[in-house]
Amino acid sequence: TIVLAPLFAIWLGFGLLPKILLVILVCFFPVAVTFTQGLLETDESMDELLNVMGAGRWKSFCILRIPQAIPSLFSGLKIAATYSIMAAVISEWVGAKMGLGIFMTRAMSSFRTSLLFADILVIVILSLAIYKVIEIVEKIIGSKTNIF
Repeated sequence: TIVLAPLFAIWLGFGLLPKILLVILVCFFPVAVTFTQGLLETDESMDELLNVMGAGRWKSFCILRIPQAIPSLFSGLKIAATYSIMAAVISEWVGAKMGLGIFMTRAMSSFRTSLLFADILVIVILSLAIYKVIEIVEKIIGSKTNIF
């Protein structure tokens, strides 16, 4: 999906839209795959119990499958969180006037390793911060719903 960055820049220009689309595209698949896997790994005996109790497919989906898939959803969100920063930086390499990716490119081209390491540190801190926010939200939701 990263290879689409130059095409997005050509088709959509060098504004914010192609960068946002690339980040969304990169983050979509880890979340979708892990959440889908979580939906498929539902305990079949619980599903049968709900069917015996008269719950239809939709009610069973809402009561059983979605809550049991939430941990998988958060796993995908954690993966996507780290990918999002990477996708944003790479999309800035392709065509941007400012941002961490441009700052990194300029630091590399002028052989200023101290600035390059500072940029890398900011990227790592941003990635960890987003990861931690998702982790906190996961704990809050888990404690309120008793899912985890």
